[in-house]
Amino acid sequence: MSRVLRQERERRKISLQEVERLTRIPLRDLQLLEGDLRALANPLSLSASLHIYAAFLNISPGGAMAQFTAELQNLQRAVIAKGTKTFPKGTRFLTENEKLPPAEDKAGGSGRPLPSEGV
Repeated sequence: MSRVLRQERERRKISLQEVERLTRIPLRDLQLLEGDLRALANPLSLSASLHIYAAFLNISPGGAMAQFTAELQNLQRAVIAKGTKTFPKGTRFLTENEKLPPAEDKAGGSGRPLPSEGV
């Protein structure tokens, strides 16, 4: 998901600082959303920022959230399978039966589906 967000922002020739100004999403959150989430203790804390950022880029917020959650679950499975600790202590993941709470749609969005390429 981070690559999709970064590529769409760069395609529009918008800096992260400009996105921060227009959306009021903290620059740190934007950098994390476009980077490696393994460095974050609680990646789910970015869900509201992701929802707003996806809508700003005219990417379906629901699709972005679903892909984001799936990627976090895949990372969790990989860590468990390898028996390594890639994530900081205290990292919380969704279980198979949990869902993210709906984020408030402040930025609108076209509902355009996500690109089909893998992330």
